[in-house]
Amino acid sequence: MEKLSQYQDVLDTEHYIAERKSQVESFVEATKIEAEFMLEKIKAEIENTRLYLEKLEKNSRLNLEAEARERLGAFYNQAVEQENLAAISKALENKIHGYGIQYLYPAQKLLEQLIEGYDEIHAVQQLKDVRRKIKNAIAANTVGQCDYVEENRRISAIALVTQVFNSKADLYLSQLDPNTVGEFTQALQDDFILINHYGVAFSHARIHESFLKLRLEEFKLAALVLAFKAQQQAEKSELQKQRIVG
Repeated sequence: MEKLSQYQDVLDTEHYIAERKSQVESFVEATKIEAEFMLEKIKAEIENTRLYLEKLEKNSRLNLEAEARERLGAFYNQAVEQENLAAISKALENKIHGYGIQYLYPAQKLLEQLIEGYDEIHAVQQLKDVRRKIKNAIAANTVGQCDYVEENRRISAIALVTQVFNSKADLYLSQLDPNTVGEFTQALQDDFILINHYGVAFSHARIHESFLKLRLEEFKLAALVLAFKAQQQAEKSELQKQRIVG
């Protein structure tokens, strides 16, 4: 025992290290749990803020519309119709003449401006969430609305404009890349205007603007994911070249 006593300090040190390691592991685990809780709380606060801003924007629009009605009186409907005709005219012009370079959205610009605060995992999760909302809206037949009183005719008219609009959106999505997201975003907005315009003939069958926003968000997030993957592939290829040269 006397011979071994000289190693007592080593044993004490090992015991101290093991104890401190256990404390550190417990602290790390507690920190992870707290971080996850804070992350969920922050996400909830962000979502509440977004909903509040949407509500505020909607109320502001309604207030402005009421004020415009009061000021313009009998000319209000004429002014609204003029604005609608201008939008329809622009949409038709785009469809006839195509989309110029002003709608191009270079990949680098997309990465710098659109994905601030995102990473690939976040963008993928957001994309999955948006696609889930899109599928739920289609399944619940809440993509649009119609003024037909008869239920079957109303459902059929909504299904018609929904099918046309989603066909356009799916076509653009299948051809999407970071450089075409601007063009296809504008194209879908033009389709939204024109489909709702032609839907007047079917008792004002129309697509909800909220569904348009969902599909536009889908475009943006899909383009983000594609841009991330393209960037990662480029970095991987460059690294392989450097290894070969090295």
